Amino acid sequence: MITKNIFKYLAASLVFCGFAAAFTSCSSEEDPFFTAGEGDEPRILNTNIPEGASGTPAVLMSIDRTQNFEFEVFVTPARYTTVTWFLDGDQIFEGNQIDMPLLAGDHILDIVATTTLGKTTSRTCQLIVRPVEGDPELASDAKSRWLTIGTTKTIKCKNVTSVSKVFIGKTEATNVSFANGKLTFTVPSMEEDNYMVTLEDGTGARYGCGWFTVSNEEYVDPGIKETVIWEGSVDINWGDSNVFLTPDEMAQVPVGAIVQLHYEMIDADYHALRVTNQDWSSDIVPQVDGLNDIPSPYEFTYTADHKAIADAKGMLVTGFGYKLTKVVVVEGAAPAETVLWEGGVDINWGDSNVFLSSEELAKVPVGATVQLHYEMIDAEYHSLRVTNQDWSSDIVPQVDGLNDIPSPYEFEFTAEHKAIADAKGMLITGFGYKLTKVVVVEAVAPAENTLWEGGVDINWGDSNVFVSVEDMAQVPVGATISLHYDMIDAEYHSLRVTNQDWSNDIVPQIDGLNDIPSPYDFTYTADHKAIADEKGMLVTGFGYKLTKITYTK
Repeated sequence: MITKNIFKYLAASLVFCGFAAAFTSCSSEEDPFFTAGEGDEPRILNTNIPEGASGTPAVLMSIDRTQNFEFEVFVTPARYTTVTWFLDGDQIFEGNQIDMPLLAGDHILDIVATTTLGKTTSRTCQLIVRPVEGDPELASDAKSRWLTIGTTKTIKCKNVTSVSKVFIGKTEATNVSFANGKLTFTVPSMEEDNYMVTLEDGTGARYGCGWFTVSNEEYVDPGIKETVIWEGSVDINWGDSNVFLTPDEMAQVPVGAIVQLHYEMIDADYHALRVTNQDWSSDIVPQVDGLNDIPSPYEFTYTADHKAIADAKGMLVTGFGYKLTKVVVVEGAAPAETVLWEGGVDINWGDSNVFLSSEELAKVPVGATVQLHYEMIDAEYHSLRVTNQDWSSDIVPQVDGLNDIPSPYEFEFTAEHKAIADAKGMLITGFGYKLTKVVVVEAVAPAENTLWEGGVDINWGDSNVFVSVEDMAQVPVGATISLHYDMIDAEYHSLRVTNQDWSNDIVPQIDGLNDIPSPYDFTYTADHKAIADEKGMLVTGFGYKLTKITYTK
């Protein structure tokens, strides 16, 4: 039988090793697993652990959350070395072969080999665990994933029916609630850093929801550009002492920018501010009294009318009773919220509600977010409905349990909503709450960053554009990369995005580029980043002129 033959060969091998013991070990010098001694330096022998580049660990593997993470490490000296596995800094396993489930997220995996004499070596890599369809999903924009310590955070959340606990790293958040697709909690006091956020539902199941930044500071949009156009220290006193900015200095201020006047109060009979032109003939900001009750900086939006005034005769900052310290221009800021209505109305169906006319709603663009701010009042129940003037077409069908939904209630203003409102306005009704404000927030286009700009006729290996590892390091996972191009006269038109030695494609060859409007856009994934972090990004192909490479976060 085959089994008996195997035992026979095994026995013969053992006998041979026994006779040879006086002369040599069964393991040859080519077997480092057993020949290395306790005092030797530890080594991880795997060739299937990729090396990172530019300080960024390479991706070891990408798996779905429903898959176990399975991997085996080979070390030397084998008899004297223990392997310990750390995920995001926390020990999760000890042993050479791991096989365990992990929470979804982009993790940092450290594999540490330690000998009995305390000598160590390690390998660090990324381990990507993808959420599966139906897993809880928190909003992924940078502002949503910024947690300011001590504040109440509200984040849009999908695929959740209940949330009982929120963990920021190992720290549990307080005051957790979930309603109407929004998760609300208080950010606890903790060290500033990046942490994985984990949700626990009513059944006790936990889900990883990615990385968040915890900071003592408020979020600042990276697309914002601040320019100081004047700085100093002037006690403002009408015509005797003020600050004048010439038309040339004001020429750099674009329409739509926010102008900030930074100031300190000084001892004076009163405190007033006025912004006008050089000969005081046209005001940009009419006189504002009670400046001592207005927190610095005083801000205003720089309109086309303001620009016409300043382009002709500059801008003069005057008034009385304050020290002007700085004038700043802020560009690219999220647009200021537009308040459509403000007051205090106890909502009670047809007896008491708030109506906004078609004319008032004409300024609300499709795609904007409408916010209804409210407070609960003592009532048998709490419901909200948004409809039109004659209640014939709903914009927001009746929502019950409003007391469980954090204010403001938000909805996206769609083309259908606009058609309803343009015809018969918008009526906010329901029962059991006080409506205090209706606000419109317009979507902001993400800031565009230029990686490369020029004019290169692309021709495979003879003429292409290479973006280095260092330049690609600034591009975050999830960004949109745009390749801007013009067609040139050629037999065909193809595009390919690969790495420096053409060994790993980021965008496999695309033919018929002449039928694809410029720019060509693609989402920069973790796999793409692993390729570019190691060997950069090369844009090649045939039959087009590459003019610019940009990315938006």
